[in-house]
Amino acid sequence: MNAQYFIYTRGHSTENDYKLMFSPSEDFCSKETIQFFRQQVRGAINIETYEGTLMSPRWLFSRYHGMELWGMAIMNSVIGDENTDDYTGRGVRGFFGMVMKEGALNKLPIGLDFFRKMYKDLVAPRWFNSKEEFKQIGISVDIPFGPEVIRPQDYSSIGINIDSERTVIWGNEHSDIEYLNAAFATNSDTSIIIGLSESAHAYDHNYHYMNARVLSISEKEEKRYAIVPPQTEVTSKKSTLIRVPDEPKKAFRPKKNMSRLIILLVLLAIVGMCIKGTKKSKHSTSSGEKTTMEQSESSQKSVRDTKMKQTE
Repeated sequence: MNAQYFIYTRGHSTENDYKLMFSPSEDFCSKETIQFFRQQVRGAINIETYEGTLMSPRWLFSRYHGMELWGMAIMNSVIGDENTDDYTGRGVRGFFGMVMKEGALNKLPIGLDFFRKMYKDLVAPRWFNSKEEFKQIGISVDIPFGPEVIRPQDYSSIGINIDSERTVIWGNEHSDIEYLNAAFATNSDTSIIIGLSESAHAYDHNYHYMNARVLSISEKEEKRYAIVPPQTEVTSKKSTLIRVPDEPKKAFRPKKNMSRLIILLVLLAIVGMCIKGTKKSKHSTSSGEKTTMEQSESSQKSVRDTKMKQTE
């Protein structure tokens, strides 16, 4: 069968927390697509952020880049008779399904007997495995589907959404099986999840659910997501504004420190020389004034002596 198991759950021990227990091989399904599907199944089992008990299945069908994902999210105890609790005794939940090439299968199992056998044959025997032996990669699906299946059937009145920037929550106009068949019949990338408990869960764009059925909603509704335009460089006709990163205010480079220290020392030296020169200038002026005064007094004294001699 051209399909490989895709099981996301946890084991008994702490080292085997929630992870992909069974994952497709990368030569069968690209790493990018595996990660995309992994995010969607994580959303399907999310009963911590959003309401729900997972005591009844949440069905998920998704098509992405030429691959298809199918399966259900549920408490392990619903499909397993043993090995369904972790090391603390808490019940474990999980997603149990498969990945296949687009168009490889014309029917998908929806009966619980198929998933009970999957749990018994694949999950329960590995419940206490070590971390190294817990994860299995590239295991082909080999369990018969049984009589309960969905098939690709076109319902033109439904018009399954294929816009990734939009989520449609469908009402009661059709049955869950009809919505699943319609999604299976589309030729484009799409996804649908059945059995959520609140609309906020369907509109959580981290999980990329394009279509959904919410238990409490009977009339069709939808939400479009804002598309963020790419950032463009702001320019003008005269100039282009380029922002230069601010330098740190407290931490300077060693070379800058040395340069600033040298400049400071030179300035201090210049200031010192100026002060010394000012003092010397003042001293010289004072000495000159004193000498001039002494000469003037001596001259006046000589004139007085001359006059006195003439008088005598």
